[in-house]
Amino acid sequence: MNTFEVDIISNENICDGTYKMVMSAPSEFLREFQPGQFIHMEVPGRNELILRRPISVHAVSEATVTVIYKVLGKGTEHLSRLKLHDVINILGPVGKGFPMKREYRSIALVGGGLGCAPLMSVPAVDKAREYHAFLGFGSANMMYMTSDMEAACDTCAVSTDDGSYGFKGNSVEMLEEFLKTNKADAIFACGPIPMMKGLQRLNTDIPVFLSLEERMGCGYGACLTCVCKTKSNGHERVCVDGPVFPAEEVEL
Repeated sequence: MNTFEVDIISNENICDGTYKMVMSAPSEFLREFQPGQFIHMEVPGRNELILRRPISVHAVSEATVTVIYKVLGKGTEHLSRLKLHDVINILGPVGKGFPMKREYRSIALVGGGLGCAPLMSVPAVDKAREYHAFLGFGSANMMYMTSDMEAACDTCAVSTDDGSYGFKGNSVEMLEEFLKTNKADAIFACGPIPMMKGLQRLNTDIPVFLSLEERMGCGYGACLTCVCKTKSNGHERVCVDGPVFPAEEVEL
């Protein structure tokens, strides 16, 4: 885990206050990156915003890293103003990603809202597996990057809470319907807490891994701001012990 000065290649509003930022990526970063890890982004030019912003990696290429974030406060609002060739300092890649075990030949990717973003990093890095994506959004105007997932995965199903696009319901319901007639070797997920709890209640012996989102300070595991409750160790740090945990381990 190192810090890098990177150039912004693009930074665009893709839907409903949600932005896609593409940055140059050093070869050292790309060699170390594992799907499910995140970067800790400095807010440039704003000395009063001393804490970095943790943002999941959406995808990587041979020379770039892409993140998707939503404007929720002063830090992300300032990030949304950055333009082509602006320079930003990133710490990363941070944390433990999804376990890409050889025996996981068929993987179900389950996302909700902004939690859909990091799932794209899985097929982007390892194309030699079978992927089935289940993406849930509040409504059609909140959807983003679904065409990329459709292109990267064997199947991609989309739901909206209000039924304005695709299946009316949520991503867990779509997964449950899929598993009635299909098999997956593992389930990788990221999304809101109700969705995660729904996956914990699944009646299945398929291993489930959840990517958690927590407020954090340092990103090195020293400040203990981002601890979560776990059954084995009591508490673990989301930044370095996670953000990905086995579903049966975490107490949501």
